Amino acid sequence: MDITKEMKVIFKTDELGAFVEVVNWKEIKDYIQKATASLRKDFKEIPEMDKVLKQIEATYSTKEAIESASIKDIQQFHTFHGAKYKLGEIIEGQLKVPNLFGTEPFDSDFTVYLDEINEEDNNFIMRATQEVNKEQLTDATFDYLTKMSKNMKVEPPRREDLKDLMNETLTASRIHGTGWIVYSVQTTTVASDNVTNIEERVIEIK
Repeated sequence: MDITKEMKVIFKTDELGAFVEVVNWKEIKDYIQKATASLRKDFKEIPEMDKVLKQIEATYSTKEAIESASIKDIQQFHTFHGAKYKLGEIIEGQLKVPNLFGTEPFDSDFTVYLDEINEEDNNFIMRATQEVNKEQLTDATFDYLTKMSKNMKVEPPRREDLKDLMNETLTASRIHGTGWIVYSVQTTTVASDNVTNIEERVIEIK
């Protein structure tokens, strides 16, 4: 994280503020490779670690993976830009989300809706949910862990060990009438059987 915290990201939006792409993704890729090079030095005494790091590098070797994994705060900021909404109307659909395990993109169910309009303060509240297809997520996770186990020469997992695997992201943003985020919180929950990991990202203008 220390290596990448000064990393510059140049990205493009359309005329409505919807995220389009990262322009300098090759530069970002180089930053990530520097991070793995540092890890290579730190863990040079651990057998087979180089193979593991090469697999990690491959995970972040494409523009799509970088746009998904390395700029989550930017993606969060632009979540609701580029569309028209009616108060209380729930929009549902499916979209493809990048698969950081390096295989085909995941199918994902999403909902988005305008929850509240505050005319006096000239802002509004948007909410969205996104859930990755559980079967596809389980298959990709199992394949990835099996390869990792082989590289590290440890016992591979069993398919049945990956129970109730889920990846769900909830986003809520208060947005000023000018389009700037006033406050946004995004919570990503990844769970399997009795293990749950929760990542929370907050954007706030002070």
